[in-house]
Amino acid sequence: MRKKSCIIAVLLVLLPIVVCALPFVIREHPKCSVEFLVLDEDKMAGGWRNDLGFLPPALDALGAQEALLMTMKSDDNGAISHAVYRYRNRWLAAFHFWLDGRGFFPSVSMHWSELEQADRLSLHADQQWIQCGISDDPILGDMCVAVLRYNSYISDFSALTSGEGAISLEEFEEIVLKIDERFRLCGE
Repeated sequence: MRKKSCIIAVLLVLLPIVVCALPFVIREHPKCSVEFLVLDEDKMAGGWRNDLGFLPPALDALGAQEALLMTMKSDDNGAISHAVYRYRNRWLAAFHFWLDGRGFFPSVSMHWSELEQADRLSLHADQQWIQCGISDDPILGDMCVAVLRYNSYISDFSALTSGEGAISLEEFEEIVLKIDERFRLCGE
């Protein structure tokens, strides 16, 4: 009887450890490359150019297995950026989305609020934060950011929405829908 109690106690201790370790061990094989998912000039309306090519993101990879950043400039000095992070599995991506999500919305000189039209976009994302920030600093300008999680990927898209070359909220939404379509195609 005592031996059986010890075995049950050991199993009760080990079970939570195994359950907590599973997200770090299980690896999902990516359906698409991050290169396929990141915006490029072909997916944009005319006038946008990617002068720098694809780069590692300025933020650390946030625990991702793979990450890629694209920045584009428009002919009238507009600026957008899009980063895609691929995690070992959807559970780690969800954890990092929850843990690091607010890091996508810099708080220095910005006042963030939910984009009012975000609910009507009908995105395929598992989780989403779409917010626009109003800047106290005229040099920084206002911007909108869409952070979207699709399975084991996190997409971070940002664009200036005030000042020279800024895009409109409608253009921002159109680009977010293009990003969503790429991820939807990847999931099929």
